[in-house]
Amino acid sequence: MEAGDLEPSLKQTQQPGGNSGYITVTPTSGSIELVSFDMGTVKNSGTDQYEIIGYNSSNVQVYSTGFITEPTSTTSSILWTTVSNPDASTAVAYVRIYLQDTGAQADYLDNIDVSDVPEPGSMVLLGTGFGLLSMGMFLRRRMATARLTSA
Repeated sequence: MEAGDLEPSLKQTQQPGGNSGYITVTPTSGSIELVSFDMGTVKNSGTDQYEIIGYNSSNVQVYSTGFITEPTSTTSSILWTTVSNPDASTAVAYVRIYLQDTGAQADYLDNIDVSDVPEPGSMVLLGTGFGLLSMGMFLRRRMATARLTSA
């Protein structure tokens, strides 16, 4: 998808100008890593900013980018910027993207790109299953070899 295509991708929201707001991105299960999103700004007399905050499953803040100012469009059309998360490799339970606009125009979010991170418990179960399967094959081969030697 193209930046700011306004197709219903993962999320899309509009914040009224002069207000602050946020969107929460949560996984269906496990953890996520927020990779990037598109932010749209329109010409105004104020400042357009965003902040990305990641939280763990205990609702404790893991990282924060602090508010970062985005350039605004010089015309009445929307200026789209793809924002990359500097903490993209940090797995969190959920992420909040805060928008702050001190002008009279709206800000937009589109094409939020996240990566699912498998739960550690799932990886342990998967490893245990492979381990048991390997051990069973080893014991079967050993017993077959023992039968051939005793015959």
